[in-house]
Amino acid sequence: MTTRLKWIVGIGVVLILLAITNPGEEVHKREVKKIVDIYMSTVIDEYRAENSQTGLEKLGVEVGIMLGKKMVNNFIETSIYVDDYFLFSTTVATRKGKTKVIGYGILKKVYISDKLKNSIKENVK
Repeated sequence: MTTRLKWIVGIGVVLILLAITNPGEEVHKREVKKIVDIYMSTVIDEYRAENSQTGLEKLGVEVGIMLGKKMVNNFIETSIYVDDYFLFSTTVATRKGKTKVIGYGILKKVYISDKLKNSIKENVK
């Protein structure tokens, strides 16, 4: 086998590997949810530590948290989508008519940028 043929076969194998391991939309959304849940938990824990509540206040806070999580999940389902480029994919967020790439997926992994974390911090506080 010539060197040129080895290179062509090697590149072909790499391209097939990338295509097979390109993560789907659910993997992208799951990673976004994971990051949002971690940040929400941190904010909720800080709130609970700073504010002591009675029984009825605790119930109100818990209902608010439950509704907030439901709204966040709904937002993620409707505002996060994936652009699939066959060998890799990008995680795209749409908000107020603007779209931003907030992550990418390759080799069955999704990497979310710090843009998402910064955006959450700006909008929550």
